[in-house]
Amino acid sequence: MTLHLSDRSRRDPWVAARPVRELMVQLWYPARAATGPPRAPWMTGQAAKVFQQTGYLLPKYARLPDTHARIGTAADTRGGRRPVILYSHGHG
Repeated sequence: MTLHLSDRSRRDPWVAARPVRELMVQLWYPARAATGPPRAPWMTGQAAKVFQQTGYLLPKYARLPDTHARIGTAADTRGGRRPVILYSHGHG
């Protein structure tokens, strides 16, 4: 699941011209078995282009992985609580 979050009560700390704090978040979680929804990409094509232009993801050295994730599937809560892992790609 991909979320575009906006906090209108704060300015962007890195881009002074932006009046709103925004960030993109991807959530990956165990889901109930699904065969109907389309597969979720690891990264959108547009995001991959940005990473390639900045040199962080050179096409001749890296290939975007295929995922088993499915778009819009419900979380599988049968296993109880699960840990949350926060990951930042370190892209500046």
